[in-house]
Amino acid sequence: MTRVIGFRLLAAIPNLVGIIVIAFIVTRILPGDAAAYYAGPTATAATIEETRQRLGLDGTVVEQFLAYVGQLVRGDLGDSLSSGQPVIEDFARRLPASLELTLYALIIAIAGGILLGVGAALRPRGVVDRIASVVSAVGQAVPTFFLGLILIFVFYYILNWAPEPLGRLSFMYRPPQPISGFWTIDALLQGRFDLFGELVRQLALPVITLAWFGIGPIARVTRSAMLDALSSDFVRTARAAGLRRRTILWRYGFRNAVIPVLHTTGMVFSFMLGANVLVEDVFGWPGIGAYTVDAVLVADYAPVQAYILVMAALYIVVNLAIDVVTALVDPRVRYDS
Repeated sequence: MTRVIGFRLLAAIPNLVGIIVIAFIVTRILPGDAAAYYAGPTATAATIEETRQRLGLDGTVVEQFLAYVGQLVRGDLGDSLSSGQPVIEDFARRLPASLELTLYALIIAIAGGILLGVGAALRPRGVVDRIASVVSAVGQAVPTFFLGLILIFVFYYILNWAPEPLGRLSFMYRPPQPISGFWTIDALLQGRFDLFGELVRQLALPVITLAWFGIGPIARVTRSAMLDALSSDFVRTARAAGLRRRTILWRYGFRNAVIPVLHTTGMVFSFMLGANVLVEDVFGWPGIGAYTVDAVLVADYAPVQAYILVMAALYIVVNLAIDVVTALVDPRVRYDS
């Protein structure tokens, strides 16, 4: 297991180096001139040039890149020009909101996708199989932000069941004291059950919007893997031995089908990291996705670079965790490594 983890960590180093280079290049090709923007609409050419020097944008691309790498080595993600604060502090305040939204959506996507996939595999072309096909088709065909707008229109505007899509919590409630950063967990730890219920109401629509995006792929892979497992020789042998249906389904069927499901979960999580930018913008969610969108609009380089690096690091950590779980479930992975 130690060799598996070490190999994955070593393999991640070239990826991180490439991501650092890409993050730098992407920010430099953003439209607009950051120096002209922050110098103001009435600034002269001399003022713009002075602002460019102050921002460190007057050097060559190589000099700017080396300065950027030097900042990263020191653990400095730079300062946000729009907020005037260090980016690492802005991210520390906003990252828990993004993680709370994304992780809850991932949990629902995994649970819903597995249940739909197993049900579809047990009765192909049955009711559950048709539901899974519809859910997958909608998740593929409808953009995430458009699905969020539809849910807002139906459940907030027409039915008036959902609260205003204006962030994590209504202005009528006081946020919980920060413990974990996940407000739902903090509310439960502090015994504020009314606040917990309100937080769940605020989370419902954005979580469903993001989870729908991931249920389809997980359901399709689960269905395919379960059909292969249930038609295998060892399952037929287990049936002939008279084992209970539940034991055959989960111990022999799903356990042998779980490997592709785990890998698909890693890909779904990476897709969610990108999709949460649009979801946060639609629902006014104060996460790092909405923060980065605002930074792009004003050519604020540091938050955009930091967002790319943080999302890449989260992707690597989650996929490392999936590799470890895969090795625990299937010993052949450890031996192959």
